[in-house]
Amino acid sequence: MISLVRIDDRLVHAQVVVGWLEYLRCRHILVADDRVAQDEEQLDLLRMVIPEDVRIDAVEVASIVDQSGDIDAADRPVLVLFADPMSLRAAVDAGFKPRLVNLGGMHDAPGRHSWIHGLFASDSEIAAIRDMIGMGIEFEIRSVPAARRREVEGAPAASILRSPPKRKRTPGGAEGGAE
Repeated sequence: MISLVRIDDRLVHAQVVVGWLEYLRCRHILVADDRVAQDEEQLDLLRMVIPEDVRIDAVEVASIVDQSGDIDAADRPVLVLFADPMSLRAAVDAGFKPRLVNLGGMHDAPGRHSWIHGLFASDSEIAAIRDMIGMGIEFEIRSVPAARRREVEGAPAASILRSPPKRKRTPGGAEGGAE
């Protein structure tokens, strides 16, 4: 079963290993990344930072859909990692349907700008996240399990993700709370 789908441009590092694996009691990581899936040396580098009893596999983004049935049927929790929102969007377009996505490490890089809660994103990445929210996928921002969970819709930049809530009229014409 999928315990968590996370976007983190560093993929596997201390926050993932010490924080998320222990919290989720995961012993399997599935990296959905074309570069890592095609380069055994990259996968070997990731293996070096995880405990020996944790299995790690890498698949190309387009083939995550083929793997998701097996993952859902598995009796052990699996952490699925994507390097960026565009890879996740490609997987979603291919039929991968996560319920919740954790936005972890999205660091400053060429083409990205400061976005929300310490994350950086390009305009196309923000648009991809907005589209996936429109498809019913929930996004949260949380670097480690102990951190306060922040929903993307509630972030200060939420206006770029969703339209502001409509105000309903109360009897007498006064505006009430959001619908």
